[in-house]
Amino acid sequence: MGLGGIARLGLLGVLATTGGGISAAGAQVSTGDETSWVVCSFKASGGAGTYIALLVTEPFTIRSAKARDYEGAYIGGLFDKDVGIATVIPGYEEFYDWGSQRCAVFDEAGARAEYSRRMNSPDNAIIRSLAWRPAAEAIEKPEPAAAETPAPEVEKSADDTALDRQPRDELAATTRAEEAAREAEQREAAERERREAAERERREAEERKRREAEEKERREIEETARLNREAAEFAARQVAENEASRRRAEEARKAYEEELARLERENDAYERAVERSRREREAANRAQQEYFAAQRRHAACIAGDRKACADIEAGKPAMEEASAGESASIDPDATRCVSPPVVSADPAFSRSTQAVVVNGCEVPVDVRICLMRSGGWNCGVAWNLAPQARWTHTSFESDGQVFWDARVSTSSRPLARP
Repeated sequence: MGLGGIARLGLLGVLATTGGGISAAGAQVSTGDETSWVVCSFKASGGAGTYIALLVTEPFTIRSAKARDYEGAYIGGLFDKDVGIATVIPGYEEFYDWGSQRCAVFDEAGARAEYSRRMNSPDNAIIRSLAWRPAAEAIEKPEPAAAETPAPEVEKSADDTALDRQPRDELAATTRAEEAAREAEQREAAERERREAAERERREAEERKRREAEEKERREIEETARLNREAAEFAARQVAENEASRRRAEEARKAYEEELARLERENDAYERAVERSRREREAANRAQQEYFAAQRRHAACIAGDRKACADIEAGKPAMEEASAGESASIDPDATRCVSPPVVSADPAFSRSTQAVVVNGCEVPVDVRICLMRSGGWNCGVAWNLAPQARWTHTSFESDGQVFWDARVSTSSRPLARP
């Protein structure tokens, strides 16, 4: 924790003393002739490795006649005896620092400026404000020297002069030793504060590094979570799109199969109608041929053909000769000039198979192609396929087995079925 970044904490409770006792009346007590202002401060420590705390009293007023008592007065031990440092900062006790456990007298503006300066001291990590004033009769102050009556001067011998000089020399040596001790103590305190400041800086640097590492780790975790979330959302969208595509393809396949089945039904109906029409034409043609044959035989009978007359009397059919002549004629075999079906994958639809034939005959032909699939044969017919024309029959989910037949379009032979 840096010295400049540590928040200055106020006193947990408001303390004030009057005549050595604790009162909640506040830090300022007015008696009518209090014209001077006092600010006091002292230090406390929680032991080795802890921060030095600075305790500063809020400015309070005194009678000007008492200003001499407060100026430079020592208050650390008095506060610890009167209130107790541990009541303000638990675990802390007085830390004697030469020159810091003192009070100073100002006018009001000077006291408030000094209070602000001490509260914003950069040398202390912990600073507390106290609403407390020491009792005037309890503060430690130097005793005034008593006036002495000058003794009559007596001429001293050299030995007496040496004896008188010896105590003064010892006193000077003692004073120098005390000053050296105080200087050593001050140097030690300064060195201790320097080490504490260095330790604080080290801890602050470690804390900054720790916070930076935690912040970096937090950002990395958030970024990883964001990437994982985006990947999951993308995967979910892909799955949904694939499923939608699969459903559309399945619907298209079903629609195609339904349309194909409808076309097959229509083709079957059309084929049956064509076959029925062919039979009717053949029957009408035969009836016409029989009529013409009967007319010819009747004319022959009138012309004197006895056999014709005998056949009429015997009731023989007039189409025997025509039937014989018709039976003698043979339709050409269209399967010899129509190319066999070439089976391959249908490029227009997935999982679809096609069979392609080409009419190599010189006359139009009728062609039937059937492809095997899981539900049975899927058949289609091309009527009056022109010479050199190409025809393709397709089917979904076929295993490649094919059946086919062809005939001349004028033939009366029905197309074979599998």
